[in-house]
Amino acid sequence: MDQKSLLMDLEEAFDQLSCGLNAIKLMVMGLEDVDNPYTDGFYAVWRYLEGARKEMARLLAAVSTAGTGA
Repeated sequence: MDQKSLLMDLEEAFDQLSCGLNAIKLMVMGLEDVDNPYTDGFYAVWRYLEGARKEMARLLAAVSTAGTGA
């Protein structure tokens, strides 16, 4: 598999992760609306994973830039 294909696969996996995190965020918002006691726990998980997603986005952008510059 060439580098361009790997990068496209990585972008697809990243998009799937982002969609899953959006779903968790919506779940947290819904739990918050009904004053569910598990809201804080889900929010902590979402915050942690969102931080990881942002770092992955930064790295993906760096790899994409490096791949197009070569």
